[in-house]
Parts: sequence; C-alpha cells; structure tokens
Amino acid sequence: KSFGPLRPVTRAEIATMFSKILKLNLTAESSPKFGDVKPDDWYFNYVQAIQRTGLFVGDTAGNFRPNDPISRGEMATVFVKYWRFLNIDVEDTKVDISDVHDSHWASEYIYTMYNAGIVAGFDDGTYRPNDPTLREQVVGMINTLIARPAFEAPASKFIDIETDHWAYGDIEAAS
Repeated sequence: KSFGPLRPVTRAEIATMFSKILKLNLTAESSPKFGDVKPDDWYFNYVQAIQRTGLFVGDTAGNFRPNDPISRGEMATVFVKYWRFLNIDVEDTKVDISDVHDSHWASEYIYTMYNAGIVAGFDDGTYRPNDPTLREQVVGMINTLIARPAFEAPASKFIDIETDHWAYGDIEAAS
C-alpha cells in the first residue's frame, strides 16, 4: 500500500484526527451544521463533533469545505484552538519567519506553533502559510502534539516511503 506523502491533507481528515485525539462523542444527535457536510458523508460525525469544540468554523457561506486541502496557516489555527480548548497556555511570542508577518491572518497561530516546538519551518526560513499541509508534514506535527515517539521500523510499510525519507520514523509511528 502507499502512504501518499506529498498528498495534501483535507479539512475533513484533520477534523477526524482531532476528534479522535480529543475522544469526542461522535454519536451526539444534531442537525447538520454545514451546508456541504451531509449525514451520509464518512466524515459527518467527526465534523459535527469537532465543530462543537470551536477548533473549526465554517466559511461565510456556511460551508465546511471538507475536501479542500488544509493550509499550513489553517493547520496552525487548529493546533492553537486545540490548546485553548484544553486550557493549555502556549507562548505566542513573535518568531522571525521570512514569509510570515504580523499582518498575516494566521501569524499569531504560526508563532505559537513554533514556540510549542510543533514546527520549525523549512530550510529556507519560510513557513509557507498558504501552502497545503502535506501528509508527510502532518504526521510529525501530530506525533509531536501527542508525544508519540518516532519509530524506526526495519522496513517501510509503504511502497512510496523509503527508510531514508525525512519523515520515515514519524510515518511508521503514526501508521
């Protein structure tokens, strides 16, 4: 099987991950909260549950956009809202990132991600807040968040991940 390391993670997938991390009640009766999330969608209960926490909000048209890639700026926002939901204080001191300025809508959230040690950005000093969050990136973020150590398996479970891939240990641990 393949992992798809360069495939963007969707908003529905992240909603599902955080619903599981928080062990949210997925069976609470409620009417659909978003116009584009239907009861027969695989992610319906996860989106409904995560919406109740405030980690995700819809757009101005009342849609969740479940199949849209989650941007790196949006990803930082979800992490910070997770900490706030759990009443965990994390420093939001400004960090020098070449492509994130105080005027960016997600700057405070991105600074917090850096201060928490969840991300360190790219080698060129950027964070790329508007880029989609990739599968190979999110495993390390989530593993760091929940303190899951990397796992150095002797062989990869995935045909598209070599043992020298930069996120190999995180991918193996998450799978």
